Amino acid sequence: MTQPPPGYGPPLGYGPPGYGPPPGYGPPGYGPPTGYGGPGYAPGFGYGPPRPVPPPMARPATATAGVLGFALAAVVGLVSSVVVLANREAYVEQALRDLGFSGTELENGFTDAFVGSVSTAATTAGAVFALIGVALYATMAAFAWQGHNWARIVLWVFAGLGLVGLVGAVRAPLAVITVLGVLQVVLLVAAATVLALPAANDWYRVSGQRRTAGLR
Repeated sequence: MTQPPPGYGPPLGYGPPGYGPPPGYGPPGYGPPTGYGGPGYAPGFGYGPPRPVPPPMARPATATAGVLGFALAAVVGLVSSVVVLANREAYVEQALRDLGFSGTELENGFTDAFVGSVSTAATTAGAVFALIGVALYATMAAFAWQGHNWARIVLWVFAGLGLVGLVGAVRAPLAVITVLGVLQVVLLVAAATVLALPAANDWYRVSGQRRTAGLR
């Protein structure tokens, strides 16, 4: 009997029930496209089913308190900057004493011209840095209020920098600046702490997942 040529056989799917290509048959990469799924599903990878997106979650009180705490700390920092600029001569004189100028030289006006020029430069620089700082705090607080986790991380960094600034506040020549500096640090520490609590973590996680899926 004549044998059929090699490779000859019934078409795929032909035959009794259960007959068909072996598991895994098909070209490499065959399967549903990445991100396949209906509304409310996050992009998937590989052959698994799409990952469902969690339902919207109300902003917890910890996230609200944390963001407002950072905003209040920014306001305290702005007030402190205004007080410093209004009393800039006292700060310049303290800086000169730290550099080795004697009290007699300062009292006799030996450094009046120098104090005046430095005071003008300090006023300009202080005003610029104060406005930049408030703008950064306000921007990061606004994004953190909307559930952006990266903004929360930036606020944590600001809190760490605020702890460094406590050293300058303690050595300030004005008691009000010391009080404001300590108050600002307390607000920063409290705000950073509540933003790290589990309820806030869950809210930022859910917000990020829904944003990735194109949902709000």
